Amino acid sequence: MKISKCSPLPIRIGLAKIRLPSQNFRNSLVLCFDDAFICPHDQDEECKCRKPRTGLLIEASQKYNLDYSRCEVIGDVGSTDMLAAHAVGAMKILVQTGWGKGSLSEYRYTWANVEPDYVAENFLEAVRWLVQ
Repeated sequence: MKISKCSPLPIRIGLAKIRLPSQNFRNSLVLCFDDAFICPHDQDEECKCRKPRTGLLIEASQKYNLDYSRCEVIGDVGSTDMLAAHAVGAMKILVQTGWGKGSLSEYRYTWANVEPDYVAENFLEAVRWLVQ
């Protein structure tokens, strides 16, 4: 995924589903990212795409012929982002913004068997670490 210079669009729980139609959300993100894969389902629905399930990662890999061993997942939630990345064999980078600090402390038990490859203070530090 290529990232270009732009003003990032903040993403909150339910934003893609409730506040913006999916296509408008994707059009907004296209300024920053080549594509976006967003689960539209509620947490209690039994879909294959909501993390830690790997449906959207599989969809992305099929669309772009990705080799998971050469992919990175940057996220702030250990029990979803890090578990999904681990399940497909991608590099796992946990950022301490958002829910990241809680993922490393009071919620660490929810993903205790998985270690992040790197813990970054924020997204910028994560990207800098990747390109060094």
